[in-house]
Amino acid sequence: MTDQRTRHGIQILLLYSAFFLFSFSSLPCPGQQDPSNLDVTLFRRINDGRSPFLDKVVNVNNELFYPVGTVAPLGFLSYGILSGSEYETDTGILASVAEIVSYGVSYGLKQIVKRPRPFVTLPNVHVTSMSSADSYSLPSGHAAGAFALATSLTLRYPKPAVYVPLHLWAMLVSYGRVYRGVHYPSDVLVGGAIGSGTAIVVHLLEDRILGLKSKIFGESGQG
Repeated sequence: MTDQRTRHGIQILLLYSAFFLFSFSSLPCPGQQDPSNLDVTLFRRINDGRSPFLDKVVNVNNELFYPVGTVAPLGFLSYGILSGSEYETDTGILASVAEIVSYGVSYGLKQIVKRPRPFVTLPNVHVTSMSSADSYSLPSGHAAGAFALATSLTLRYPKPAVYVPLHLWAMLVSYGRVYRGVHYPSDVLVGGAIGSGTAIVVHLLEDRILGLKSKIFGESGQG
């Protein structure tokens, strides 16, 4: 099972590494207001593709993002503690660590790159809400958090019934950030790469992280 999760993690890392390279190759040059590149072309197609159905789906999913991202790890942690299942407890811990680290990496990179939001740089952008948007665009913290959670749970439960809906949800979160006008496609691709990459690193450091948990709580060992 461990070898299977590791192979799956490496495959995800390679996929998002390719996305990461594409993302930076498509960034607009400084000083350009509406550059003619693939990133902006895709942004326009997604952001201009309005429909009442998409408005509802994207907005509801956006509102559920923080509750899902918080409740899912805490749910595993609580269930594990109450039922005495160490595997579920550890799942909650690892998912929490992956999400927290991915947010930290995303925030740090935003302060380094300082890419303006598309609604700041480009004209005629459909902006649904700016309440969840800070000053900078690259990378998307929502995409990072969503893919950190999806990848973390996939590595713990590598079954289609788990990873298919989780990654569809993460992709919908990412799509919604572009649809709402607060991110370029490359922002969410880099965010997804950070999220999945962070979850994979946490998975590879699983023994050390859970060993630290055991020391903190005075546990005798993994069972």
